[in-house]
Formats: sequence, structure tokens, C-alpha cells
Amino acid sequence: MARVAGQAGAASSACGFVDTLATMQPPIRTHVLDAARRTGFAFELLETDPKYSDSAVFCEVHGYPLEAAANALLLASKKPLKRFFLCIVLGTDRLDVNRRVRELVGERLSFANVDEMQDLTGMQVGAVTPFGLPEHVPIYVDSSVMERPWVIVGAGDRGAKLKLAPAAIAALPAATIVHGLKR
Repeated sequence: MARVAGQAGAASSACGFVDTLATMQPPIRTHVLDAARRTGFAFELLETDPKYSDSAVFCEVHGYPLEAAANALLLASKKPLKRFFLCIVLGTDRLDVNRRVRELVGERLSFANVDEMQDLTGMQVGAVTPFGLPEHVPIYVDSSVMERPWVIVGAGDRGAKLKLAPAAIAALPAATIVHGLKR
């Protein structure tokens, strides 16, 4: 697994070649990394084989505890004029969609389908992250995520994750910390 510091840029190698992350990564990852940098918090880019992207598999393969994974789940309202919401819970927890989230937003919700998620975010399934979302999408973060010294979140594509302090998520303008999002 390759590890890259969060404030990365171009670097020349001893052979004179320029190694620029932006030229080697998918465009959505560049967008996500730019958004993460704007928070002012350091992060670590953890590259992986896309087949290991799902949180439980990633943690098992790379030796991280599952409770360090922060899963970002995109929800859609069931009204004709759909609204979207991103909820973040630890990898060991389940989101309480039918009670707590519905109570927060005041309407019935379901998980956004793949087409809605990709159209809205440009991200891949299993790689959704709070960084780089459209500004109108509220982000609800379970308070247990904030108790961790660091968490691992998606990076927009299945080939990487971000390891960072939860305060970076809380620094996003659309983020709200909520007690009891999990069941």
C-alpha cells in the first residue's frame, strides 16, 4: 500500500523525472484531495487495490481496526423533488435511517441509488467521502466518529482512502455533529 502525505505536490526523483500525483490519479481523487486540503488539516492518502476498498476488507487487509473506518452513506428523500444527505458512522455501527435521520431531516429517506450517487458526487460506489461534495448536501456525523484520534474515509475512487483527524470532517461547512445517528 502506498502512503502519500496530505500536502503532496510535484517532486523530482534522482533520475530527473517529475512525479506528480495529479497526473497519476483519477480526476475525482484530485477533487477530493483539494477539498481535504482546504480544511487545513493534515491527512494521509492510503492507496490500495480497488478490490480491497470496502471498509471491512480494507481494514483487514491493511491491518486497521474496523472501528477506525468512518463510512459515508448517501441518503435521498422520497419526495419528488429529491434532497440528499450524507451520514457518517463508524465501520462497526449501523446508521439509524428510519428513526434518527428521519427525525433530523423531517422526511422519509432511503439510500441513494448508484446512478443518483454518481450523478451527484462523481464518486465511485464504496468510495464516497464528505470531501468534495456539492455544498448543498448536508453532512451529519455521528458523535462517536469524533471520539476517534483518526479515521479512514473514502477518497472518491476505490483505489484509495484518506486517514485523518475527525476534526477535518467537522471543519467542512456542511458538517453537523449529531449524537445517536447509529443504532
